[in-house]
Amino acid sequence: MATKKKSSSKSKSKTETPESKTVRDRVIGLQLRSLEIQENAFHRTFDAVASVQERSEDRLHSWLEKSERVPSEARKMIGEWIAFNQKARDGYKSAVSKSFDLGQEWVQGLQKSA
Repeated sequence: MATKKKSSSKSKSKTETPESKTVRDRVIGLQLRSLEIQENAFHRTFDAVASVQERSEDRLHSWLEKSERVPSEARKMIGEWIAFNQKARDGYKSAVSKSFDLGQEWVQGLQKSA
């Protein structure tokens, strides 16, 4: 009877772990999950910082509209500065997003080559 129990426990352990999941596949899966977590953390943090910056820009615009002491050249310069920051912020986000996509493609390429 003891031999039957051993053989049944061996067959259970084989069915519990997928046959296609090797250590390499599990590591690649963990790498993909890690990239996904890092990308989500980046986007959440970036969106929070961008939100604060946008509110600051809105307040600065409203202050400039109400202030009579600021010359028009300074208003124009501040407007250009805000537009440049917005463009740079969007460019940074798209560059980092592209980097995450490239990283995921690379890891998925490793997965396919196995």
